[in-house]
Order: sequence, then C-alpha cells, then structure tokens
Amino acid sequence: MNSESTLLNPRVADWISRGGPLAPHSSAGMDPLQAELRGISESIRLLVAEGARTPAALASAEEMFDRLCGLSWPDPLGERYELCSLLAFQAWRCELSQGSEASAQMWIRIAVGIAREEFAARESLKAFMFLPDKERSDELFESFLGVASDVFLAYAIVRREADRDPYESLTAARAVFEWINRSPVSDLNDRERHFLSCELALLCASTNRMLRSLDGTRTWLGMLDKLSKANRYHKLFRAKVLSLRIADAHSRHRISESSSRASWLARYLSDAGLQREALIVETTIAVTSWQKGKLTVARDQFRRLVEKWRYSSERPFLAAFLASLGEIDAREGFVDQGFRTAWEGVAAACESGCVLMMGTTLFNLAEIQRIAGDLVAAAATSRESIEKLIAARADSWVAYARILYAELLIELKLWEPARRELQRALVTASREQMREEGVHALKLLADVQTAVGIIIADHSKNAPGGSRT
Repeated sequence: MNSESTLLNPRVADWISRGGPLAPHSSAGMDPLQAELRGISESIRLLVAEGARTPAALASAEEMFDRLCGLSWPDPLGERYELCSLLAFQAWRCELSQGSEASAQMWIRIAVGIAREEFAARESLKAFMFLPDKERSDELFESFLGVASDVFLAYAIVRREADRDPYESLTAARAVFEWINRSPVSDLNDRERHFLSCELALLCASTNRMLRSLDGTRTWLGMLDKLSKANRYHKLFRAKVLSLRIADAHSRHRISESSSRASWLARYLSDAGLQREALIVETTIAVTSWQKGKLTVARDQFRRLVEKWRYSSERPFLAAFLASLGEIDAREGFVDQGFRTAWEGVAAACESGCVLMMGTTLFNLAEIQRIAGDLVAAAATSRESIEKLIAARADSWVAYARILYAELLIELKLWEPARRELQRALVTASREQMREEGVHALKLLADVQTAVGIIIADHSKNAPGGSRT
C-alpha cells in the first residue's frame, strides 16, 4: 500500500492508496435512482455556489463526500469525479478559512488524486491549460479560470500532470500563477489566492528541479521567499520549501549542506502526510550517499524506496529508483542483477508515459552496459537517452547525457563525433550554469584535441616524404 494511506482523515486513506479517488463501479456501492442523483448533484453545486466557509458547510461537504464513496452507477462522463472535485474544493476552502493548514493540505492531495480520472470539466480545463502560450488570451482565461473552483481544479491537474510531462506542466502552472496574481477571480479571497500562489510556486520550483534547470529552480525559490514573508500557513509550507532547498543544494553539489537536516525533515514531512515532499528529501539522502561513494548505504536506501513505492501510482519515481538501484548494483559487482533491475525501471518509465523518465532510466542503463564492457551497446542506448531527453525539452539533462555519450565515443576512439557532442553540451552547460559539468566537458574536449593532434603527428611522420627520426 502507498505510504500516503497514512492520513489525518482515515475516510480517504483507500482513495489515496490507489492514487485516485474511487474504484470504478464498485459492486459494493448502491445503485442510486436518477432522482437521488439529481438531488445529490444539485445539493453539491448549491453548497459550492453559496461559498460558505463555516463548520456547518465543512460538515455538509464531508457528509456528501462520504455518500458519494458508497454510490456507483453507469457514469461514462465521470460526473461522480466532477462532484468529488467540487466537494474537495469546498472542504479545502472551509479548512483554510478555519486555519487548519494540515487538513487543507490533505484536501489538496485528494484533489490531485481525483484529477487523474477522466471527467468533462477536467478534460475541458486541461485542453485549455496545455494550449501554447500565445493562444491563451485573457478572454479565455476569464472563461476557463474565472471562478475559484476552476482555479483549484487547474492546480490539481498541473500537479498531477507534472509527473508525465514536466515541461508542459511547468508552462501551465506558471500561466495560472500569473493569472491569479494579476486578475480578479470570482469568489477567490486573499487567503485562498495566497495559498494557491504558494502551491503553484512550489510546483514550478520542483518541476524546474526535475528538468535540472538550476536557474529556473533558483528563480522560483526566490519567489517562494517573497511569498513566505506573507504566508499564513507557516510550518508545513516552510517544510515543503525546505525540502526543495535541500534538493537544490544537492543539485549544486553542496552535499554537506543538503544532508545536515535531511533525515529529520523527511520524518517530519512523512508524519504530516506530505509523502511526496518526504520522497524528495529521501531521494536526496540516497543520491548523496551514492555521490559520497557509500554505495552499500545508497543501495539499501534505494531498495527501501523501491519497496515503499512499488505499488503506488507514482510510477515515474519508482522508475527512477529502480534504474538507480540497478546502476548501483552493477557498480557493486552485481551486473546481471543490475541489468534486471534497470530494465524494470525502464519498463516502469514507459508505463508512466513520462518521456523525461524514459530518458533518464536509459541513461542509467547505458552506464550499466558501460560497466559490463559493452561500449557499442552503451553508446547506442546513450544516443536513445539523448533523443528522449530532447523530446522532453529537458535541456540540462540533455547536456549531462551528451557528456556521457562523448565519454563512450572517446573510449571507442570516435574523436570527431565526441568533439561535436562536447561542443553541444558546453553551449547548454554555459546557458544553464552547469559549472562542474562544463569544466568536465572542457577537460574531455582537451583530451580529444590532444588525441587528434597525436594522430595527425603520427600520420605526418609515416606519410611518404614525412619527417623521420
């Protein structure tokens, strides 16, 4: 069972454990009459339209939410999911109004789970948000994001889609953030606007980190600093920001800085039900152990992450853990086991539909092939990894993969292709401020030029009429 089943409210534990709200057409549910369905739908829409944020409104939302859990009916348009989404919004705003940050965060997580299901309102809003920037006019924003419940659903959608397509989700999240901070949204009060702004900024920062964009991550962390000064939801929000700062410190190779408070923070976030944020910190701890050369420790840490998340809906994360574990196995001498585990990671990445994760897991697989001594296969896999990462528009990852590919080409003595890959990587490394990667690429480029110079000199000596000793 997914670790997110440990929630403040046990009523929704089973929903989150499946990564979504409701099992389709449960045989245990009652088959309601059409009149009853109309009554439920009208009551929910009236409750949301009234905009009440009282304890009584919260109790009504929770009661109807529970009621929908026990009902099932032929529902090709996903009306049940749409009604659940509205109730999650209503419960969220009530909890927020009453100052319960932890419960508000819980309802956000429920809404994200609901957003993985198909229903008419979700599909319409998702189609709008994933339009090219130039096609999203203010008139369309007003039409699609003119009321608070739509903004709430928009956040849930981009949060859910971030694991599948980080680049597109980042673009959409940034657009929603800018919209709610420049234009009035009907029935969205200042507290709700600020809360959603904080969550959208967190999403933009974490998505930039997934894409290895250090500059983009830094920009959004700066925005989070500004938002935190006026933040009314202190503890959990600041803990979520701290999880990103620790991950960012690791990305900038400040390993000691990223590990000092990480273990405590991971436990705190997990106890608060923020499993996704705890996952970020736990991953940082494992990768830090790996980079410090503590392979046995890192192997155990990644194995625990695999077992913890194997049966969750977070397939992209599971793919990354499996591929990393496979590479560590190979580096520890268990090459066959490493291959099996890494291929399982590639399969999980394909299952998730996340092109970025397909590229990164292939990157790990190429390293295992290199360890096994099959340089030709490693070069081919590395090339495929680069193609996936280009499709995901993950420029920093592409530069990183190009450097690995160049190393393989150098080992194969393919000097000119290696030089081209390194020059392409250096352009991105300079733009994305990848200092250590850029320095490494320059050293490799110097090695290539030296090798080519030696080859030219040898040819000159051996050519007819060349200099002889």
